[in-house]
Amino acid sequence: METINPVEQAAPDNYTDTAMSEALMNPLVLDLIFAKLSVRGLKTCRLVCREWADVGVNLLAKRTFLQLHKLFRYDDASKLFQVNHVDSKLTQRLIIYNTLFPSIPTNDKTSVLTEAIRMLDSTKIQNISVFFKPQKFRGLQIPKGKVQPCRLLPILSNLTSIKFELFGIIREKTRNSFHPVLQILIDAAPNLTSLDVSGSFYPNLEGCKKLKILKLFNVKCADTRICPKLDVAAVTRMLAQVKDSLEEMELRHIGGVVSQHHNLEVPVMSQLASLTLNPAHLNLSHALFDGKHLPKLNHLELNDYFDVSPDLSTHLDVWGRHEGVVSLSLRLDHYGLNDAIEGKLVQLFPSVKKLYFPQYG
Repeated sequence: METINPVEQAAPDNYTDTAMSEALMNPLVLDLIFAKLSVRGLKTCRLVCREWADVGVNLLAKRTFLQLHKLFRYDDASKLFQVNHVDSKLTQRLIIYNTLFPSIPTNDKTSVLTEAIRMLDSTKIQNISVFFKPQKFRGLQIPKGKVQPCRLLPILSNLTSIKFELFGIIREKTRNSFHPVLQILIDAAPNLTSLDVSGSFYPNLEGCKKLKILKLFNVKCADTRICPKLDVAAVTRMLAQVKDSLEEMELRHIGGVVSQHHNLEVPVMSQLASLTLNPAHLNLSHALFDGKHLPKLNHLELNDYFDVSPDLSTHLDVWGRHEGVVSLSLRLDHYGLNDAIEGKLVQLFPSVKKLYFPQYG
């Protein structure tokens, strides 16, 4: 008679099902599976059970933005209240549109917006994106009356990224009404590492000691009489405030006028390694663009998208030689390259080893 070794005995019929069930409750296994799903599939899986919901919420928070206007309502009695409550883990990334509370006058909207963020009461917020664009390019009109003051936000220690965009035909009063929101968000984020601002804003960055990425987009308006100038003094002030932490910077200026300032104290950007700008910014300060003021710069991109500035060759005349730049990217659809420009680029950046000519898509 054959003797059966207990170690080699056949597994019970339900062994496979039990092992599978245990695996599908293992957070490490679920992380690998859920990472392959679409956002819609991930949301569906979270409905299966509490364990799956707990694991899926972390992945969902990293892949989606929570829309603030779907969480709050503003009634006829001028009262703000939260109508939808969500897992606090999902508040890592907030997105705010100008559709938020459309019935509220613009000069009240900013204070209501900050109050909504305050009421959310989340210490997990890592990323906030704000987008305001006038409907049908008619502009945002400020009713007569004083803009309501905004309450300060509590410190959001996990907030590391802010994107703030104001596009369209924007009048100065409208721009000024939204500036406090931007400044309040910045002041509440002592650990901010990335700031992307469009709409001719020049916030105070004194408290941004850890800021590594700065993107500024100055946009012209349709009425040339009210188009904001590129404020060179304001940009220089901002750079001085983050001169010891900034590693990557983009400066874009579409149309409008570049203000002229002389004898500005130019900061040494000790950590800046990557710089993108269009030729209008070459007049930012002649003393800034050299090896002394940008000692760690190794990548430079010149971008003339929508630029209507004078000849690029004239701009390059004010630059200083920089032997640290090894990567150069040129988007010069407006200017094009000629022998004069090519010769000056060779003289200014003799160490370049990588040259790119990206196209606009």
